[in-house]
Amino acid sequence: MTAAARSLLCSWALALALSAILVAAGQRWPQPLAPLPAAVWALLLLPGLAMALLLRARWSLQTPGTTGEHPNGARRGDAGQPPTPEG
Repeated sequence: MTAAARSLLCSWALALALSAILVAAGQRWPQPLAPLPAAVWALLLLPGLAMALLLRARWSLQTPGTTGEHPNGARRGDAGQPPTPEG
């Protein structure tokens, strides 16, 4: 079994165990919980917002020309012509 498959299986088993614990806790809870609108909105929006902030912090897009190269590999000033051999 590869390391990636082992990691995936471990994560899946952990999620399944957590789900079983939550189901057992819900069956033993003495009274139903009334959903609070603020808590529901927080649970819906915060994970997505956290993921967006994490991606924004780790994945910055550079604008063409800031590093001296165009995204297609052309150098600044080439105007789309293929690079000439330097020598």
